[in-house]
This record gives sequence, C-alpha cells and structure tokens, in this order.
Amino acid sequence: MVLVSVACSTKEQANTPQIDIKTLSGESSTLEDYEGKVVFLNIWATWCAPCIKEMPSIEKLTELYGDDVEFLIASNEEVDKIIQFKEKKSFKLNFVQLQNTPESLGVFALPATFVFNRAGELAFEEKGSRNWYSEESKSQIKKIITDE
Repeated sequence: MVLVSVACSTKEQANTPQIDIKTLSGESSTLEDYEGKVVFLNIWATWCAPCIKEMPSIEKLTELYGDDVEFLIASNEEVDKIIQFKEKKSFKLNFVQLQNTPESLGVFALPATFVFNRAGELAFEEKGSRNWYSEESKSQIKKIITDE
C-alpha cells in the first residue's frame, strides 16, 4: 500500500486535494518519499482508448527523465484488473491504484495528468490525451525539473 499525500504549501495550491494511491505490490509510501523529485501523476482507465494511446509517449518520457521524475500511472480500478492490463500490454510503467475517485480530484474525463514540482506543488495539469514525448511536452517537464 502506497499512500501519496499531496500537501499544499502556497495560496495557489490551497485547493489541491490529497491524493492517495497504492502500489500493485502493496508497499507504503507518502509524497515525502519523493522529496526532491518531480511527480508525474497520470490518471487513466483500462477501458479508455485515449489513455492507452498516450502510454507509449509516457513510457519514452520515463526513459528520458526517470532519474528526476517519479512517474505514477494511476487507475481507480481493481488491482487485479490493472495487473492484467499491465501484463497484456507490456508497458514498462509504474502502474498504481488511485484510492480517490477521479471526480474528487476535479477529473471528469480521462486521461488527466498532474505534474508536481520538487516542493510538492502542482506545476502543470493536462486534461485529455497528449503526446508526452513531443518537444513541447519534454520542454515543459524539463522546465519543472530544472526550476529550483
């Protein structure tokens, strides 16, 4: 069980909800365990075609920035369903189970992605599918990584 708590530290982030996840292996953690790392949280579902379409570009992004960014690919579906999807599709991504409802995070359509800076503050948000390996996307993530 991994518990990721996203705390708000600025007025701008005052409405950021707590985000709870579990790893598929049952390990516990908090966002503080990622201190000093950027966190890329992608909310998806096994039935969501646009979610699956963007996964190869997220996978490429993990190869590029995996040392500096913690990639969490989160679905609120049953763990067995996520594991079955992971095994069938063979993506090398860090799949986790989202404990919140997407709606409680302001997500009413999938996929949705939140990128938190090293201080745990929401730095970037994308609602909808995206090519995460495009020059624009890589530049946005790199800027978040290099901002001190």
